[in-house]
Amino acid sequence: MSHRMQRLTLTQEQCHREPQANQILSLLPEQQRYLLKVLRLNQGDKFIAIVNHSSLRGQWWEAEINTTEQLRLIAPLAHECELPINLNLAIAMPKGNGLEDIIRQSTEIGVHEIYPLYTERTLLKAHTPPSTAKQERWQRIAQEAAELACRTAVPIIHGPQSWSDWLKHCVTKSDSAINHGQDYGHIYLLCVTHENTAHILTMIQKYYGDSNLDSDTMMPQSITVVIGAEGGWTKAEESAALAQGFMAVSLGKRILAAVTAPVVALSIVSAALEVMPFQQR
Repeated sequence: MSHRMQRLTLTQEQCHREPQANQILSLLPEQQRYLLKVLRLNQGDKFIAIVNHSSLRGQWWEAEINTTEQLRLIAPLAHECELPINLNLAIAMPKGNGLEDIIRQSTEIGVHEIYPLYTERTLLKAHTPPSTAKQERWQRIAQEAAELACRTAVPIIHGPQSWSDWLKHCVTKSDSAINHGQDYGHIYLLCVTHENTAHILTMIQKYYGDSNLDSDTMMPQSITVVIGAEGGWTKAEESAALAQGFMAVSLGKRILAAVTAPVVALSIVSAALEVMPFQQR
């Protein structure tokens, strides 16, 4: 029944402290317009407030319109649809409005953070960054897609950055540590088109398949899918990633468009995360 109620995402500025029953929160002007003008709700009408309190993983609350400028939180709702770990996407900036489609579809799949990148083969370069309005639009698209998908979290859409700058901040461990079964927290899957490269599903099954899992198997803290531009990665870009501990994976025998590849890759990884019996850290 609660899924049929209208949903509204609250900002962290609105929820600067832990949400509580009967808490009164102010509505932003655009929220007032949406609830009162678009949805035509009145005082006392109920809806679902998606509360993100200092965390990517939010919570559903039953709420009602208290006044034309305020809402009242009634009670938390039992609703858990987020993946057990953070699934992130780093992607070379596609041409046109392709990134908007990627943000929308990736959000529906369950992504937590998206990093748009400038690479050697992207048409857009760092000296022509998108406007602030464009970046705000990307975040708004993510919010709308999260509400549509009944998620409790809205992904963070980071500002575009160069491949080299982003790579410097990645946290990885070497392949030797992985191969020796040691605990590691962050996995980076670099999607390539080379022959004889392990399929992304095979890679996930290799390290997290049922036959390899036991009571001590820990899920990683995050998995980041990394996808290049239409022309792929340069040798230097690929070498830099592999040297830092990224794992090269294939998405199959066919070459996928830049807007198709992330949907395929994230779908495979998210499906694996939802069905494999990981232990929480």
